[in-house]
Amino acid sequence: MSRECQPCTACCEGWLRIEKDDVRATLGAPCAHCESSGCRIYERRPVDPCHTFVCAWRASGSVLADWMRPDQCKAIVLPDRLRWRGQPATVAVAVGTTIPQRTLDWLKQHAQQNSRPLLWEEYEQVNGVFTGRKRVATHGPVEFAREMLERHGRGEMLW
Repeated sequence: MSRECQPCTACCEGWLRIEKDDVRATLGAPCAHCESSGCRIYERRPVDPCHTFVCAWRASGSVLADWMRPDQCKAIVLPDRLRWRGQPATVAVAVGTTIPQRTLDWLKQHAQQNSRPLLWEEYEQVNGVFTGRKRVATHGPVEFAREMLERHGRGEMLW
């Protein structure tokens, strides 16, 4: 059985770009229905994207511990959004400017144990000020890192 979102609103806060009908969230502009206690319209939220989006923490059979809920571990984990050389890679998106070391350590260990590349996105700060620009890092094969960093440098969407 999958876990419920509430009170987590990490995906609705703009860390992930959402542009679907009446539901929109972009960096710096959370969904209009997002409140500190959760989604104001949770019981009647739209099917797409709200019901159809499932982060790794909510997924049925998730290997993520309870503390890895996105609002608590400060990362949205997406195990099915990126493929490299025909194999799945894990993506983690910061909820805030950076992913805490505890979370990164767990993700790296999981990636290594499962022979699965890991890519994570964080947001740049200059003199402590959030710029909105993404910074990408990887864990896994050198070739994976090289390709992802090159693609990111060209401005490609990676996932």
